[in-house]
Amino acid sequence: MTLDTKANNRIKRLEKAFNLVTQNKVTITGENTAIVESETDKAKIYQVIFGESTVSCMLDSEPCYDWMYNLKYADKCKHILASEIKAGLIVGVIPKQ
Repeated sequence: MTLDTKANNRIKRLEKAFNLVTQNKVTITGENTAIVESETDKAKIYQVIFGESTVSCMLDSEPCYDWMYNLKYADKCKHILASEIKAGLIVGVIPKQ
């Protein structure tokens, strides 16, 4: 995977994360936890932990496919990014427009 490809994938994940937030599919459930609904399948609910030292995205007690297989834990999937964006909006780190 080239650097350009990796950067393009990150932009796509960020766009998808913003879509999840604007569609109200992200619910912050605790200080560093969230539930993210699937864009396509209402039966899929992702449980996200986005703390400083622990980051995970689980679906039915298994790691999210993107996070586990595509990203190799080195980057954040759209569910984790969406949770961080929503939390930033709530505490005012990211200004609402």
